[in-house]
Amino acid sequence: VLLVAIVLILLSPIIAQFIYLAISRRREYLADASGAQYSRYPEGLARALEKIGGSSARLRTATQATAPMYFVNPLKVTAAGLADLSATHPPLSERVRILRSMGGMADLRAYDEAFRRVSGRAVGVVPFSRTPEKERTSARSAEPASRVPLPDILPIPGVGAAIITAQALDDPVAHAERVRETTDLLWKLQDYAVIECPCGTRLKIPPVHQKKMIACPHCDREHRAA
Repeated sequence: VLLVAIVLILLSPIIAQFIYLAISRRREYLADASGAQYSRYPEGLARALEKIGGSSARLRTATQATAPMYFVNPLKVTAAGLADLSATHPPLSERVRILRSMGGMADLRAYDEAFRRVSGRAVGVVPFSRTPEKERTSARSAEPASRVPLPDILPIPGVGAAIITAQALDDPVAHAERVRETTDLLWKLQDYAVIECPCGTRLKIPPVHQKKMIACPHCDREHRAA
């Protein structure tokens, strides 16, 4: 028993460090999945990761303790293989391939399926409780929580009225859509111009760039911001 205790004392810090690094890498996958869901533009995220990862500048203030706070590993340990076990971030090339393998979709289930295809793992990275099927089942089976009643119409100064129904509040599947609607209202309050591109992209142009020609990042069509 004493020998086993000594071995555990010696190995516990190492095991704890590997668990910490594994959680950090999983968190980066989930951050990519959430970014694709809310931006609706996985290709843009992939390009951004490539630009950030392609920088040759080394951050002198980055340490092993602060590395998980960055978008990509600032210590440049991203090679595939056993080196991944000691890295705070997954390989950048794998993250880019996953985003580009989502097949034009931008939800959590599409990212989870792309993760399994690219990584070859049988278990995905998105928790089952956050998959659309689980959310719809929970929404149907759960009893409505007690809360203070809200009005059906919520006035927003400078914008008008936003309709809030009980169904919208109880449906977790529509959470991302409600977030996008809220941000659209905030852009409107800041005098942003909204351009609907024929390809389905919605461009939000700040006042400083209005009256200029703006190219759509998806189809390269040019629009004049009103």
